[in-house]
Amino acid sequence: MASNIAHSSLLTFMSLAGTPYAGGCFHMKLILGKNFPNEPPKGFFITKIFHPNVASNGEICVNTLKKDWNASLGIKHILLVSHLFPSLSLTYHNI
Repeated sequence: MASNIAHSSLLTFMSLAGTPYAGGCFHMKLILGKNFPNEPPKGFFITKIFHPNVASNGEICVNTLKKDWNASLGIKHILLVSHLFPSLSLTYHNI
């Protein structure tokens, strides 16, 4: 069975002091499918996190990564979306 995944990365968000998430470390998996950038990437928090833009299964739910996605947004936009989580700082690990 062929995989639809072209690239998968693990992103680590360290919480910032003075925020509701202080002291936490949150892992997110970013999946770029074979049709990226024509189809949006998928992002899932592996670590449980309570946030209005994160579903109970960890899926990141923002319109620009769903119905409003377009190919011109690209990787830069995905990284900008991480600013929806202002109390977390990002480090990147290729897996």
